[in-house]
Amino acid sequence: MAITKSDNSPAARWSSKLPFSQWLESYHREWLTSDVIAGVTLAAYAIPVSLACFLLSYIESISAARALAAKNGYEVDPRQELLAIGAANFAVAFGQGFPVAGGLSQSAVNDKAGARSRLSLVIASVTLGVCLVYLTDLLRNLPTVVLASVVLVAVRGLIDISALRRLREVSRLEFRISMVAFVGVLLLGILKGVLLAAIVSLLMLITAAARPNVAVLGRIPGSRRFSDIARHPDNEAIPGVLIFRVEASLLYFNTDHVRQVVWDKIQSSMPLRLVVCDLSNSPYVDVAGARFLTGLQKDLAERGVALRLAEARSQVRDLLRAEGLEERIGYFGRHLSVDQVISEHQQT
Repeated sequence: MAITKSDNSPAARWSSKLPFSQWLESYHREWLTSDVIAGVTLAAYAIPVSLACFLLSYIESISAARALAAKNGYEVDPRQELLAIGAANFAVAFGQGFPVAGGLSQSAVNDKAGARSRLSLVIASVTLGVCLVYLTDLLRNLPTVVLASVVLVAVRGLIDISALRRLREVSRLEFRISMVAFVGVLLLGILKGVLLAAIVSLLMLITAAARPNVAVLGRIPGSRRFSDIARHPDNEAIPGVLIFRVEASLLYFNTDHVRQVVWDKIQSSMPLRLVVCDLSNSPYVDVAGARFLTGLQKDLAERGVALRLAEARSQVRDLLRAEGLEERIGYFGRHLSVDQVISEHQQT
């Protein structure tokens, strides 16, 4: 039976609250297969796009929050911000609203106006609702440049030229990333500009991790410690021994570079009796890294050179033991230091 507007039955009330129930009565079962295929296809397209939009909104929100936190001297919890944005978007979905995010320009205007608590957002929301209901005709012809000027005046306080100068002196890499973000936001907008900076920063980090520094160590004069002999030429080289340290994790995408650098150093230091790998600066070693060390041990053994590992971290030791490396080269537990390896070698 069709439901009319004058019907006050419970079905009519539910129909007004759930509009989709009005067409369920006329739905044909033979449509179900086509609708399922179309729905899955749409989801396969919409879900990645939605995740990308959510990632962009989170990046913009956390960027604005950190900028204002640095300006006003308080801390920001990224996990709490992520939870808040997710909960807000989940709630908005039930009201068919727009995606929610923390905007940089709106936050800057709010901060510039002197806001001190979340109550300002409640007042702003109420004011916005009143304007939408009663003042749209009055504000219809307001030039967009007026809004732009308000935003520019507010955002101006977030630009710190002296901080950029200090960043350039401290880290050229991070300065380049900040310049990419600055130019990207100007040319592409906040969301795309910040996403571009995030992608560029990831690429730079991967590039740096793919070509880590491999330092040759020497004994610090008058001590039992070892450091980079290239930075400190007065360090004492141990005759017949090459000590190297990979200053990054040993991962599948950097083992080829490390292998090439290590062998270049080995060949330039021959003849050798011992090669020591200091793993103190390698917090993680994957299977490819473990197999690189296994292959290095085999190649050195063919040349009559021993390989020892020292100062490996607990998770690294577990992986290397699982690969059977401890049986090949000897103990490399938590008590073993580079100095102890050298001492044992000199006593034999």
